[in-house]
Amino acid sequence: VDCGWGVRTPVVDLAAYIEEVRSKVPQPVTTDDNYAFWASAPSIITNEIDYAALHTYPELDTVFIPEPGLFDWRQKSLPEAQRAAAMLDGAIGEARFQYQLARTHLDRLGRADIPIVIGETGWNAVDVGALKFRAHPVNQKMYFDRLNAWAAEGRSGAGPKAVFCFVAFDEPWKQLDDGW
Repeated sequence: VDCGWGVRTPVVDLAAYIEEVRSKVPQPVTTDDNYAFWASAPSIITNEIDYAALHTYPELDTVFIPEPGLFDWRQKSLPEAQRAAAMLDGAIGEARFQYQLARTHLDRLGRADIPIVIGETGWNAVDVGALKFRAHPVNQKMYFDRLNAWAAEGRSGAGPKAVFCFVAFDEPWKQLDDGW
Protein backbone atom coordinates (compact mmCIF):
# COMPACT_ATOMS: atom_id res chain seq x y z
CA VAL A 1 0.00 0.00 0.00
CA ASP A 2 1.45 3.37 -1.04
CA CYS A 3 0.70 5.72 1.82
CA GLY A 4 1.66 8.83 -0.11
CA TRP A 5 4.93 10.35 -1.20
CA GLY A 6 6.17 6.91 -2.22
CA VAL A 7 6.08 5.45 1.30
CA ARG A 8 4.92 1.85 1.14
CA THR A 9 3.34 0.11 4.11
CA PRO A 10 2.84 -3.63 3.96
CA VAL A 11 -0.88 -4.49 4.00
CA VAL A 12 -0.47 -6.64 7.12
CA ASP A 13 1.13 -3.70 8.95
CA LEU A 14 -1.60 -1.31 7.79
CA ALA A 15 -4.30 -3.68 9.07
CA ALA A 16 -2.47 -3.87 12.42
CA TYR A 17 -2.29 -0.06 12.61
CA ILE A 18 -6.04 0.19 11.95
CA GLU A 19 -6.74 -2.39 14.65
CA GLU A 20 -4.45 -0.57 17.09
CA VAL A 21 -6.11 2.79 16.46
CA ARG A 22 -9.56 1.23 16.82
CA SER A 23 -8.59 -0.11 20.27
CA LYS A 24 -7.71 3.43 21.41
CA VAL A 25 -10.51 5.63 20.03
CA PRO A 26 -14.30 5.46 19.96
CA GLN A 27 -14.57 7.00 16.47
CA PRO A 28 -14.95 5.00 13.24
CA VAL A 29 -11.59 4.08 11.72
CA THR A 30 -10.39 3.86 8.12
CA THR A 31 -7.44 4.45 5.87
CA ASP A 32 -7.34 6.91 2.97
CA ASP A 33 -6.26 6.02 -0.53
CA ASN A 34 -7.13 6.66 -4.13
CA TYR A 35 -9.88 4.90 -6.02
CA ALA A 36 -7.51 2.33 -7.53
CA PHE A 37 -6.68 0.97 -4.07
CA TRP A 38 -10.34 0.78 -3.04
CA ALA A 39 -11.26 -0.89 -6.34
CA SER A 40 -9.01 -3.80 -5.36
CA ALA A 41 -8.50 -3.44 -1.59
CA PRO A 42 -7.62 -6.73 0.10
CA SER A 43 -10.07 -8.14 2.63
CA ILE A 44 -7.41 -7.88 5.35
CA ILE A 45 -8.09 -4.12 5.11
CA THR A 46 -11.79 -4.09 4.21
CA ASN A 47 -12.53 -6.35 7.19
CA GLU A 48 -10.90 -3.83 9.56
CA ILE A 49 -12.36 -0.51 8.41
CA ASP A 50 -15.62 1.19 9.35
CA TYR A 51 -15.82 3.20 6.12
CA ALA A 52 -13.73 3.73 2.99
CA ALA A 53 -12.12 7.14 2.45
CA LEU A 54 -11.63 7.38 -1.30
CA HIS A 55 -9.53 10.04 -3.04
CA THR A 56 -10.62 11.14 -6.49
CA TYR A 57 -8.84 13.79 -8.51
CA PRO A 58 -10.18 13.66 -12.08
CA GLU A 59 -8.28 16.83 -13.01
CA LEU A 60 -4.91 15.43 -11.94
CA ASP A 61 -5.66 12.01 -13.42
CA THR A 62 -5.57 13.68 -16.85
CA VAL A 63 -1.89 14.42 -16.16
CA PHE A 64 -0.78 11.27 -14.35
CA ILE A 65 -2.92 8.76 -16.24
CA PRO A 66 -3.22 10.29 -19.72
CA GLU A 67 -4.07 7.05 -21.53
CA PRO A 68 -7.46 6.56 -23.17
CA GLY A 69 -10.26 5.54 -20.86
CA LEU A 70 -10.35 8.64 -18.71
CA PHE A 71 -12.88 11.30 -19.53
CA ASP A 72 -12.16 13.55 -22.52
CA TRP A 73 -11.24 16.75 -20.71
CA ARG A 74 -10.43 18.57 -23.97
CA GLN A 75 -13.98 18.20 -25.36
CA LYS A 76 -12.74 19.29 -28.80
CA SER A 77 -15.82 17.88 -30.53
CA LEU A 78 -17.85 20.70 -28.98
CA PRO A 79 -17.90 24.42 -29.75
CA GLU A 80 -15.32 26.25 -27.65
CA ALA A 81 -17.99 28.02 -25.57
CA GLN A 82 -19.34 24.65 -24.36
CA ARG A 83 -16.05 22.94 -23.54
CA ALA A 84 -15.56 24.04 -19.92
CA ALA A 85 -18.99 22.86 -18.78
CA ALA A 86 -18.57 19.60 -20.69
CA MET A 87 -15.11 19.08 -19.15
CA LEU A 88 -16.52 19.51 -15.65
CA ASP A 89 -19.48 17.24 -16.38
CA GLY A 90 -16.94 14.68 -17.55
CA ALA A 91 -14.84 15.18 -14.43
CA ILE A 92 -17.77 14.45 -12.13
CA GLY A 93 -18.64 11.50 -14.36
CA GLU A 94 -15.08 10.23 -13.86
CA ALA A 95 -15.33 10.72 -10.07
CA ARG A 96 -18.60 8.78 -10.08
CA PHE A 97 -16.97 6.03 -12.15
CA GLN A 98 -14.06 5.79 -9.71
CA TYR A 99 -16.48 5.69 -6.78
CA GLN A 100 -18.47 2.93 -8.46
CA LEU A 101 -15.33 0.83 -9.03
CA ALA A 102 -14.71 0.94 -5.28
CA ARG A 103 -18.36 0.34 -4.39
CA THR A 104 -18.54 -2.69 -6.69
CA HIS A 105 -15.38 -4.17 -5.19
CA LEU A 106 -16.53 -3.69 -1.60
CA ASP A 107 -19.93 -5.18 -2.43
CA ARG A 108 -18.24 -8.16 -4.09
CA LEU A 109 -16.28 -8.73 -0.87
CA GLY A 110 -19.54 -8.82 1.08
CA ARG A 111 -18.95 -5.34 2.50
CA ALA A 112 -22.00 -3.50 1.16
CA ASP A 113 -22.36 -2.18 4.72
CA ILE A 114 -19.22 -0.04 4.41
CA PRO A 115 -20.06 3.55 3.49
CA ILE A 116 -17.72 5.37 1.12
CA VAL A 117 -16.77 8.98 1.70
CA ILE A 118 -14.72 11.10 -0.64
CA GLY A 119 -11.71 11.64 1.61
CA GLU A 120 -10.00 14.00 -0.82
CA THR A 121 -10.97 15.75 -4.00
CA GLY A 122 -10.58 19.17 -5.51
CA TRP A 123 -9.76 21.25 -8.54
CA ASN A 124 -6.84 23.62 -9.00
CA ALA A 125 -7.57 27.33 -9.32
CA VAL A 126 -4.12 28.00 -10.77
CA ASP A 127 -1.92 26.03 -13.13
CA VAL A 128 0.88 24.38 -11.18
CA GLY A 129 2.74 23.40 -14.31
CA ALA A 130 0.76 20.79 -16.25
CA LEU A 131 -2.87 21.88 -16.07
CA LYS A 132 -3.20 24.38 -18.91
CA PHE A 133 -6.85 24.90 -19.89
CA ARG A 134 -7.98 22.97 -16.79
CA ALA A 135 -6.88 24.91 -13.72
CA HIS A 136 -8.96 28.05 -13.32
CA PRO A 137 -11.16 29.55 -10.57
CA VAL A 138 -14.26 29.28 -12.79
CA ASN A 139 -13.58 25.59 -13.48
CA GLN A 140 -12.92 25.07 -9.77
CA LYS A 141 -16.32 26.59 -8.94
CA MET A 142 -18.06 24.46 -11.56
CA TYR A 143 -16.40 21.32 -10.14
CA PHE A 144 -17.39 22.30 -6.61
CA ASP A 145 -21.03 22.90 -7.65
CA ARG A 146 -21.24 19.53 -9.41
CA LEU A 147 -19.52 17.84 -6.48
CA ASN A 148 -22.05 19.30 -4.04
CA ALA A 149 -24.94 18.06 -6.20
CA TRP A 150 -23.44 14.56 -6.22
CA ALA A 151 -22.82 14.69 -2.46
CA ALA A 152 -26.47 15.64 -1.90
CA GLU A 153 -27.48 12.51 -3.82
CA GLY A 154 -25.17 10.41 -1.65
CA ARG A 155 -26.71 11.62 1.59
CA SER A 156 -30.06 10.16 0.60
CA GLY A 157 -29.10 7.28 -1.67
CA ALA A 158 -26.30 5.98 -3.84
CA GLY A 159 -23.09 7.96 -3.76
CA PRO A 160 -20.59 9.27 -1.23
CA LYS A 161 -21.90 9.80 2.28
CA ALA A 162 -19.63 12.83 2.77
CA VAL A 163 -17.05 14.78 0.76
CA PHE A 164 -13.86 16.48 1.89
CA CYS A 165 -12.61 19.09 -0.58
CA PHE A 166 -8.86 19.41 -0.66
CA VAL A 167 -8.13 22.31 -0.21
CA ALA A 168 -10.60 25.17 -0.28
CA PHE A 169 -7.90 27.81 0.24
CA ASP A 170 -4.32 28.25 -0.85
CA GLU A 171 -1.70 26.72 1.40
CA PRO A 172 1.72 28.16 0.46
CA TRP A 173 3.52 25.60 2.64
CA LYS A 174 2.57 22.96 0.09
CA GLN A 175 4.77 24.63 -2.54
CA LEU A 176 4.07 23.05 -5.94
CA ASP A 177 0.83 21.45 -4.77
CA ASP A 178 -0.68 24.84 -3.96
CA GLY A 179 -3.58 26.51 -5.69
CA TRP A 180 -6.54 24.29 -4.84
